[in-house]
Amino acid sequence: MNTLEEIIKREFLLLKSKHPTYGSSSWTVSPPYLKDDFRRQVHIGKRFGSRTRLTRSYPRFILECKLERLLEDNEDAHHINTQEYDDRVDNLEPKNKHIHRADHKILLPEKFICRICKVEFELSGIKLTKFKMRAKRKTYMGPYCSKSCAGKGNFF
Repeated sequence: MNTLEEIIKREFLLLKSKHPTYGSSSWTVSPPYLKDDFRRQVHIGKRFGSRTRLTRSYPRFILECKLERLLEDNEDAHHINTQEYDDRVDNLEPKNKHIHRADHKILLPEKFICRICKVEFELSGIKLTKFKMRAKRKTYMGPYCSKSCAGKGNFF
């Protein structure tokens, strides 16, 4: 029985030559590797003399190979079964970024007032997500506008 990792590696080897831009012999494409957040990436480099190097999202790269065209700037690689680590070719489809964001309910920026200095500030992206996760703990006192306020807040 094939594991998901074996399937992904096999698909990568079969599809990388079909990429519309990076499939030619003048480009080298490294096998996918895991980032700190456990998402896969590929390194792409010019083979002959150039120092051109790119890092590409693996799902995006594989989807571009499958479609044999580059994804447009307003397109994302969407995981059909909603498991973001399942990068099989048949689990990926192109989706408009705005629709994709709405589907996954990405948090929009929120405004807060610092408990120490009373300054209004905004959290967005990963910082807002981490705050929402930490706020579930009864002992968490944040958010704070800066590291210095967070240090002072921990002593109250």
